[in-house]
Amino acid sequence: MARVVCPGSFDPVTNGHLDVIGRAAALHDEVIVAVLINITKKSLFSTDERVELLTEVTKDRPVDHVICGIVDVVERDGEDVYVKGVGAER
Repeated sequence: MARVVCPGSFDPVTNGHLDVIGRAAALHDEVIVAVLINITKKSLFSTDERVELLTEVTKDRPVDHVICGIVDVVERDGEDVYVKGVGAER
């Protein structure tokens, strides 16, 4: 089974994020969305709020887990694929 991790700050979650997650889900058996903390950005939402928002907006999508932090995922099992979208700098 191929697993994919979609890491990002998701602050806020966008249609672009959901597109990348959906494309990754079409190619892999298990999808994990990892909400990261970026200390160089001023966050609009807390980490818990971002996890909650992503859980809600992906409930009808093939997402297996929404977690906080990528370290937990890597330490757990190691993953097959990491997917990251390319965002424009503001």
